[in-house]
Amino acid sequence: MAKFLEDRDVLWASSSELQDLPLSRRAALALQRQGYTTVQHLLNETEAGLLQVPNFGRRSLNEVKACLTEKDHFDLGPDKVIRDLSLEVERLRVEVAKLAAERDTLRWVVERLTQGGAGASAGQNAIARAAGRPIDEAAE
Repeated sequence: MAKFLEDRDVLWASSSELQDLPLSRRAALALQRQGYTTVQHLLNETEAGLLQVPNFGRRSLNEVKACLTEKDHFDLGPDKVIRDLSLEVERLRVEVAKLAAERDTLRWVVERLTQGGAGASAGQNAIARAAGRPIDEAAE
């Protein structure tokens, strides 16, 4: 039977400790409980053998494969951390811009509702209903 990752280039040294790999807590604990301590232990195992490990399923197997063979998982230096943080900051900026637009829309709705007074139009009543505010029954 073929060994695990026999046909792929492994980017980690076979003597590397499993605790040094960026694995999820679940996958790392499952492997640790079964006595796997180094990358070499994983490389000596078959996929079927790894799938027999309790709490280690197909998702964990795919995670380990990606961690050992994909450059993005291997690159844990400061450049990757900075790049990841920059992407997160940009994502948060977009989210804040969306929230600001929603706030401005709600502000506009509230201003229109408060300007209407006793003679509120049917359109303003519809806006009030949508906003969950009291409506002027006389206008309808």
